[in-house]
Amino acid sequence: MLSKLSVYRPLFKQRDFLFTLFGNTISRFGDSVDAIAFSWMMYEVTGSASLMALILAVNYLPTIVLQPLSGVLSEKMNKRITIICCDSIRGMMILITAILFWNGLLSAPVLFAVVLIQSSVEAFEVPAASAFSVRLLPKELYATASALRGSVSRAAELIGLACAGGLVAGLGIPVALMIDAATFFICAASYIPVRFREEKQEVASRLSDYFSELKGGISYARSTPAILALMLLGAMLNFFSAPMGSFFTIFVADNLRLSAAALSAANICITVGMGLGAFVCPLIEKRLSRRWVLLFSGVFFAIPQLLFGLLPVLPGDWLRFASLLVICLFDGFFSGMVNVVFSASFMETVDRDYMARISGLTNAVLCCTMPVSALLCSGLALFLPVPLILSFTGAIALVFFLCVRWIPGLRDL
Repeated sequence: MLSKLSVYRPLFKQRDFLFTLFGNTISRFGDSVDAIAFSWMMYEVTGSASLMALILAVNYLPTIVLQPLSGVLSEKMNKRITIICCDSIRGMMILITAILFWNGLLSAPVLFAVVLIQSSVEAFEVPAASAFSVRLLPKELYATASALRGSVSRAAELIGLACAGGLVAGLGIPVALMIDAATFFICAASYIPVRFREEKQEVASRLSDYFSELKGGISYARSTPAILALMLLGAMLNFFSAPMGSFFTIFVADNLRLSAAALSAANICITVGMGLGAFVCPLIEKRLSRRWVLLFSGVFFAIPQLLFGLLPVLPGDWLRFASLLVICLFDGFFSGMVNVVFSASFMETVDRDYMARISGLTNAVLCCTMPVSALLCSGLALFLPVPLILSFTGAIALVFFLCVRWIPGLRDL
């Protein structure tokens, strides 16, 4: 066992990486609390599956519109300062949201505005974080760093989800959101002692310069089949994941007739599964090629989506609850593997000088499918039951991953 864990040993000599790992792990704890508190808050404010799906669609619009240009801008700016500022702003927005909800001032239009501002700030942070992280480590540590981040993040999410149900039930949604806000501030502070200082670059003075840089990034992506394959794969993963993101809270509350505690437990199982999947992925890749790991994990990622639709017909709350937890654990494990394979492949494939641009461009492409999927779900929810929508999505995902091996460019990973 110790010999297997030795693959992670070189990372513990990377001081700057450990500081950022700590901050991002604390932030993931807050995100997991937020996942329960914010979704339950949306459910209380809107009370509509269709409206919640619409909010999710709006959440991804800034990523699609802003990230291609913010990726170009991030390459010219100080990435560490950008991350600190963005985390601080996001913490302030969550704090304001908690205060508004506490005082009964949070309506659906205000919620739309909050989500739009939050996702706009995130659109600037993500490319900067991607470009900064690859500069902290040598290339040979990218895959193990991705796996360690995934495992530690899932452990933090697990703790957060274990606390979330009690925080929401015992202290209320506003307090849970304030805890999430505090984790953003801690994450921002964790980047302050990082010693790595990037070289200063001249900031483009004209809008045409930004578009020229963006064009260069697009040309680089088009000339690299592996990047195009990863874009397609990530876009489809997001498309298949959007229905669960839109409907999971309502599915658990209305279709399974379970409580917020059950929702928290289900998310815990997903998180445990993702952590285990991320942790064992480097070990499995020693025996199977990355393409086959991707194929198998993708197929088994799709099967739980099919099974979710069958849960409401099971008799008894306890049987539905137990089955939900088992399926969530199964789903999380293979989702964790897919995420590690995708992240490691992306970091190894993209030249670090193009990382911010390609990260922004890729995130925009990946997120294009999510509002489309969320809007489709919003419309379908008016006519079809949520379990049927989830099962139908799982069937399409299964067909897609059975055909993944023939996507051009994946052989280059």
